[in-house]
Amino acid sequence: MPDRDGSWSEGWPSPRVATDIQLVIGAVGLLWLVTLGPGVASTPLRFVVAGLITLFVPGYALLAALFPGSGTDDERTVSTTGGSDELSGNGVDGFERVVLAVGASIALVSLTGVALNVTPWGLRLIPVLAALTLVTLPSVLVAAVRRRRLSPDVRYEPEIVATVHSSLRAVTNPNDRVDGLLTVVLLLSVCLAVGTVAYTTSTPTDRAEFSELYLLTETEDGELVAGGYPETLQTGSQQPIVVGIGNYEDDPTNYTVVAELQRVRPDGNRSVVTERQVLDRFSRRVAASESEQFRRTLAAPRVRGERLRVQFRLYRGDAQSPYQTARLWVSVPDGA
Repeated sequence: MPDRDGSWSEGWPSPRVATDIQLVIGAVGLLWLVTLGPGVASTPLRFVVAGLITLFVPGYALLAALFPGSGTDDERTVSTTGGSDELSGNGVDGFERVVLAVGASIALVSLTGVALNVTPWGLRLIPVLAALTLVTLPSVLVAAVRRRRLSPDVRYEPEIVATVHSSLRAVTNPNDRVDGLLTVVLLLSVCLAVGTVAYTTSTPTDRAEFSELYLLTETEDGELVAGGYPETLQTGSQQPIVVGIGNYEDDPTNYTVVAELQRVRPDGNRSVVTERQVLDRFSRRVAASESEQFRRTLAAPRVRGERLRVQFRLYRGDAQSPYQTARLWVSVPDGA
């Protein structure tokens, strides 16, 4: 607890959040901003800033949680409290922490991509950002808690300027085999990361972006099923239907759905619409990587006949041509 002079007594850690933890939290927010922010997401700044953050920050956060103590030799001490020996928490400092952070980030990002690729969300922008955030933020929270449990003489206290200087010195003029080996590891890690990014951005992926339109019906138990579609429409009554829209694009998208009852006749290899009636029209905005269902009601039909087509057309944005279509074949009896 704080003393009268404002200092904190031994055994009571200062509530101040370390600078590196604040920077990690800020970097996560900056990553979301440059990736999704309007006016920034389409510029080269997005790739530069996002690349640097993902190359270092997730691994640094993990190391902060794993190694809350300082790694310098003069701070690795043994203290005796109440007759029992207590070994201070070991850790890593300076250039070692930088190199290990880069390597750990590459491993975390790679594992995140592999894991997401087998999930329904897939390897897409929003799920990747969310996964890296869920790895990074809890890690720095654990790091903050573990550091506070260490005494100040063994707790890792980041010295950013000194770390930068020592890292540059180790890269440009390694003074021992350890520094030389760490330099090689760092350079190889950076080359591997750059090569991976270059390959993934230049190679088409198997998972194409697309939007989906589908139709469902609701059972008596309230369950939505892909079946039980109406085969007959009554001229004096409306028909409920559930329209599903799946947005598997990278961005939130505005959609318009038009349901139209059509009388068609064959004309060679195509069908010609001879009579039509709009039964429903609505617009919705669907978030990226989301699928939503909308309960709709088709208007009472005026067109009568056998084998009439109810065509559902999905438009993206302001497009004049439908992106997806779905259809039902129905009959509308005369005098119904």
